[in-house]
Amino acid sequence: MNKRVGRLPLIIVGTLFAVFALVFILTLVEYGPLVPVVESVSDAALRETVNRLLIDADAGRGEVHSNTYGCATCHVAGAVNNVAPPFAGIADIAAQRRLPMPADVYLYESIVNPGAYIVDSYGNAMPQNYAQRMSEAELGDMIAYLLTQAAEQPPAS
Repeated sequence: MNKRVGRLPLIIVGTLFAVFALVFILTLVEYGPLVPVVESVSDAALRETVNRLLIDADAGRGEVHSNTYGCATCHVAGAVNNVAPPFAGIADIAAQRRLPMPADVYLYESIVNPGAYIVDSYGNAMPQNYAQRMSEAELGDMIAYLLTQAAEQPPAS
């Protein structure tokens, strides 16, 4: 009878361990992977969002936002070292990058979800949080600015 009493603590500890392991595994399954998952958005939804953002957009304010967020650091100055694609010709390039996606929608996606499409010979170096950091007005202004020739010029020093 002493052998049974001596095994009881081991059985209790083993059972508790199994229960905690099961709860841990179920928690992982419930919450899914620990990496961000980007949900697919329909082309029509993207088009509608971009149209709404561009209604009151101002390219001049977009240029200010570009400087505020340091975009030129990588897309103008850093483009020489292949840090990021240059702004030079960006409106025309964006119109051809992911056909049939139009330039303004491509630029929006590139800002809010930069990992959705990585340009050949560049890494995924762009900050992934501009959708949270920028207001909708700022996003619209940035897209409007990038669609102008002014975006192609390096900022004045």
